[in-house]
Amino acid sequence: MKSVKKKELFAVLLVSVIAISMVAVCSSETRANPETGAGTAVGSVITSGNNMDSLATYISKGVIYVPDDYAKIQWAVDNATAGDTIIVHSGTYYENVNVTRQLILRGVDTGGGKPVVDAGGNGSAITLSADGITLLGFTATNASGGAAGINVTSNNNTITGNTARNNKYGRGIYLDHSSNNTVTDNNASNNDWGIRLRFSLNNTIANNNASNNQYYGIYPYFSSGNIITNNNASNNKCGIYLVYARNNIITNNTANNSADYGIRLYDSDSNIITGNTASNNENGIYLRQASVSNKIYLNNFVNNNRNVYSYYDSINIWNSTEPITYQYNGSSFTDYMGNYWSDYTGSDVDGDGIGDTPYSVDPDEDGSPLMVPVEEYFKPIEDVSVCYGPVCYGPVCVLSADSFNSSGDLIDGWYWLKDVEYGQYGKWTFSGLPTSTSDGFIYIRFDALVTNKASGGSGYSTDVKVYYDQHDPDNFAEVLLTNLHPEFQEPRHTKGWGYSAIGWIEVPLKIIPESGELSIELKRLSPHTEHVAVNKECCTIEWH
Repeated sequence: MKSVKKKELFAVLLVSVIAISMVAVCSSETRANPETGAGTAVGSVITSGNNMDSLATYISKGVIYVPDDYAKIQWAVDNATAGDTIIVHSGTYYENVNVTRQLILRGVDTGGGKPVVDAGGNGSAITLSADGITLLGFTATNASGGAAGINVTSNNNTITGNTARNNKYGRGIYLDHSSNNTVTDNNASNNDWGIRLRFSLNNTIANNNASNNQYYGIYPYFSSGNIITNNNASNNKCGIYLVYARNNIITNNTANNSADYGIRLYDSDSNIITGNTASNNENGIYLRQASVSNKIYLNNFVNNNRNVYSYYDSINIWNSTEPITYQYNGSSFTDYMGNYWSDYTGSDVDGDGIGDTPYSVDPDEDGSPLMVPVEEYFKPIEDVSVCYGPVCYGPVCVLSADSFNSSGDLIDGWYWLKDVEYGQYGKWTFSGLPTSTSDGFIYIRFDALVTNKASGGSGYSTDVKVYYDQHDPDNFAEVLLTNLHPEFQEPRHTKGWGYSAIGWIEVPLKIIPESGELSIELKRLSPHTEHVAVNKECCTIEWH
């Protein structure tokens, strides 16, 4: 983007348009010398007609191109205004980039792969030191001396789709006193540490590859309230290592083939560790130094030299705290569920998939050990039978909407609900629902698209409000639409690849009218700024 004083240029344009009757507009502007970063006066000619609107839009977006406008990324940052977008083309940039204002930095593969920021073995490759930055599509390498490929010292940033590799004596991605960030779909491999958090709170670390690092894959240190989910932390010395870490959620991660530990806790308490797989490690899960009150259940510990070690002063909960409904050998059960231990030798006389005797975790025990790996209890039911009205998948009935309308903006088959003040909505009507005065439920499911307002980026979640109660039209529920990792997204979401988000709401059967008909309306919820897209197919109702 050419560096332009917007008000002066617009005035020049307006006068020129009047003088030349919309034939051509000539403007003088300041453009940085791509070799030095210094300003140089240059001219440009913009033809008449709709180009005036196009130019106004171009200026308002604040887009800067590297290396077209600046040879170095840092020069582009230094000359940008908060809110601007810097687009960096393929190439290797030998520099230490410090982003000191709220910007969007987007790496674009123009034929040579992701743009590479090479720190040259001195300091961090990229540092985010201002709040609210988006960093997308870069390779950050060759940091050293305890620095990082991507070093984050600020808050509320989005770091997605980057590669941080070959940072010896350093970290791939490092959050230092940094909170409320979203770190997704990055590759942090072949570093000393993959992803490290230090005194960092309330971050989401999701769908990253933190494998093949010298020491630790993911390493929260004195960090609390973080969600660490769907990451691959394999082939490290230790996959996931929590040190003085509290109230984190560690879920659906893979920590295999590590030299010492799949998952390790050191003086860490009140964490939830569920849905993870730790296999072929020296130790599957290892707890030391009074790591207490952690909830550890529905994990697979498979073929580790020692599946579990729990130091004597580490007292934890090794099964779910509420009964869970699951399938086993074609039957449905509801019970407390523990973990799958490949070396469990107990029996299952009653055939409910839960071992009859506890699995010893000295000094604790898993009172509900699983007979088969966790995923076997939650397989989708594949036998499909046709019912009148809805489609029935075994015991689960799925009902599609009879009709749909929306006031959103139609783009490629999806209606986008933009800013809250527009009052845009999506509305579905259903018939053929069950009615009952019992305590049963139906489940309203949404498979929507979500993107952020600022850059149209993927990987976002948001809250919406849903109206469903015909007896009280003003009553609504808040529903979280949670982003899905692309590998879990259905083909019909290809237009919004990376945007897919799902949400559920449980509704009592008692609110359904005797007619079996129900209207459901979804709207944006303030103060959330994400845009949401819906269509007829994205809302279904399910019941057992």
